[in-house]
Amino acid sequence: MSDTVQILKTLLSEGSFVSAAKRLAVTQSYLSQFVQKLEKNYGVKLIDRNSRPLQLTKLGAVILENLEKIEIIQRKTQDMCNDYLQLKVGEIRIASNSERTSAVLPPVIASFNRKYPNIRLNLEFNLHLDEVCELLIQGKADIGITFESLLSRECNAYTLLSENYLLALPRTEETLLIGSLYSVDGRYRKLQKQDARIVRKFPMINTYRHEERQQRLSKFLGTDLKTSNISALTVQNRLSFVVAQGIGCAICQEKLVAIETAKEKCVFLSLDDLFKPQNLVIAWPQISYTNTAARLFCKEALSYYRPNCGYSDV
Repeated sequence: MSDTVQILKTLLSEGSFVSAAKRLAVTQSYLSQFVQKLEKNYGVKLIDRNSRPLQLTKLGAVILENLEKIEIIQRKTQDMCNDYLQLKVGEIRIASNSERTSAVLPPVIASFNRKYPNIRLNLEFNLHLDEVCELLIQGKADIGITFESLLSRECNAYTLLSENYLLALPRTEETLLIGSLYSVDGRYRKLQKQDARIVRKFPMINTYRHEERQQRLSKFLGTDLKTSNISALTVQNRLSFVVAQGIGCAICQEKLVAIETAKEKCVFLSLDDLFKPQNLVIAWPQISYTNTAARLFCKEALSYYRPNCGYSDV
């Protein structure tokens, strides 16, 4: 990201020169002079200094948008040059979130890195999966991990694996009567209506943007489940750790639980009768150039998770 784009975006997000200067680790005077020089070069005002918080002027917003487009074009041009150099240099920007990056990508990254050690993998994105396709379409990421149900028409993808939903409960003598310990073969007893007597003793820890799952679970069990005062957004990929402490129960996804050590102190029930499994995919944009390194990474992921599956070119 160029200094100009970074400074304008930071001013817009922080809302003041003071806050933006702190965020960028520069002095306020430097930032002010930088913007004044930009405005002199373009011959227009970029910042509305009378607004609180600070806003870009209409022309300032247009200029920022165009500068971002120029950066994307420059990036794609560099990708083509890197491909010409036969993968001796390059970078892949992978849009995902911390949980999926930790649970799904490590073996793929290790295998890819052995084959192409000079390709840099940028894993700085930490998104909600429904934001991945937008970044791909905007050209801000090369490939991404998301669910098949969230794919847009402008993206294509390989299906990597199917993700099943589980109900995690603290491991107690009582919960062991209805649930199972974590199983590598994915075999769990299905949740039954008569399990409500035990399940309702534990408040539900809801994951971000999925509060409706508690409603469906309550309806299935025929009882109103209490809501925990703990937000899953704050515990991120440590859901099983919180559940293991006896704080509450949670709906989780099997592959994410696999990397958590606290799963041994939890009991699990299959939710196949309530929630359909989700197909996890690795996606890329169809409407723009996909560099060779990114295409090879997608195929590496597919060959790891579905070794007997033939594939077409990305």
